[in-house]
Amino acid sequence: MTEWTRSLDERDLERHPVWRFDDAREGQVPVTEIDPVEYVDDPLMIKARLRTSDGVELSGCIVGYESYYAFLVFLNGKSYGFNKSLQSGILENRDELAKALGKPDLQLFPLEYSTGLEHGDGSPIEGVLNFRTDT
Repeated sequence: MTEWTRSLDERDLERHPVWRFDDAREGQVPVTEIDPVEYVDDPLMIKARLRTSDGVELSGCIVGYESYYAFLVFLNGKSYGFNKSLQSGILENRDELAKALGKPDLQLFPLEYSTGLEHGDGSPIEGVLNFRTDT
């Protein structure tokens, strides 16, 4: 039986660093072939180290493939989600994360990410996310 979860958390990413959404299960299933990470039909959730523009180191995951449009931050057993398509929640979630960190002036973007993994073409899965927060 395939392992799966409805709500991905930090422990899941410790067991398997790459997950994909499974429509049939309405949840995430682990991707076992990750050397390199190959494209699948569904968005991937890839464990990542995140660094804010003001130097705060966070753990989480990025969502997408080659173009990442969302990410999760895990802190003290809670997750904070950010989605480029849901801009109205970005500032609210940033403020909640800043409060949890005890850093009210948190500068989240640009946000650097690195995974230690590679795409199928050999390029590292790392980069910078910079979501708009003016809406």
